[in-house]
Amino acid sequence: QSDILLDLLPKYDLAEDDLHAVQVEKNELNKQLHALEAENVELITDWNEIEIKLEVLKSENMALKRQ
Repeated sequence: QSDILLDLLPKYDLAEDDLHAVQVEKNELNKQLHALEAENVELITDWNEIEIKLEVLKSENMALKRQ
């Protein structure tokens, strides 16, 4: 039984190392995701401002056409 344990210990250590590497990668991906989400919020805000300006220009254009 101790032979089985001695055989499994290196595999357990490798699994722990793999788990740590995956956790580090997950943390990095989460940072990237948060940065992209923040950028997305900025883009949505910019887009909303553009849509508002477009509506103003449309209104001004209609007013000019009526003159």
